[in-house]
Amino acid sequence: MLSGALARTAVRDNLLETKVSRMGGKPGVAAGPDTGASEGSSLSELVRQQLVLFGEDPERPGLAATPERVEKSWRWLLRG
Repeated sequence: MLSGALARTAVRDNLLETKVSRMGGKPGVAAGPDTGASEGSSLSELVRQQLVLFGEDPERPGLAATPERVEKSWRWLLRG
């Protein structure tokens, strides 16, 4: 029988792999700084699109680097 913490970790990992596979990703492969540029570019582009949807200009001086900062923070937060 697994200990409580180990069992929770196994359940969490299983849920994450299920979510990743539903999104078309590869289970067990963590996105990190060494992932391809196209993956990073698409994440930054999504953040840019969100800014536009909020009525912001993603190219204005205060927001120009935001998509890359958001991508970097998400990758750090979701690292394995």
